[in-house]
Amino acid sequence: MKYSILLFLLLTLGTVKAQSVLTLEKTIYDIYREEVDPYLKAFAKNRYPDEENDELEARRALYMAYSAKILVVESKTTDILTKNPRGRDDKGYIAKLLNNKYADAFPGLPKEFWVAVEKRVEEL
Repeated sequence: MKYSILLFLLLTLGTVKAQSVLTLEKTIYDIYREEVDPYLKAFAKNRYPDEENDELEARRALYMAYSAKILVVESKTTDILTKNPRGRDDKGYIAKLLNNKYADAFPGLPKEFWVAVEKRVEEL
């Protein structure tokens, strides 16, 4: 009886820890996604500036392609964190991975993006 209670407590604590780590990861992903969104819209608008119907469709398609890149970045980062689980609860490590992936995926991001992201991640 004593061992089953101890086992239950250990499993419960492990589940809570895993949920908090996944929440941290998701929260950081959301910060990057929220901060990059206006820049991606601006990139698409700069590429297709006219308000004609064809240009609007092309702009939407380009924005969707950028959104898909975000999902790829998050997926690759999750793969790295799965292989190195010690970094999953380190917000600095997760942010550093995302910084590298976002810089590769979106080379034109301005300094304001990086400053805003760094500030929000530090506040966690």
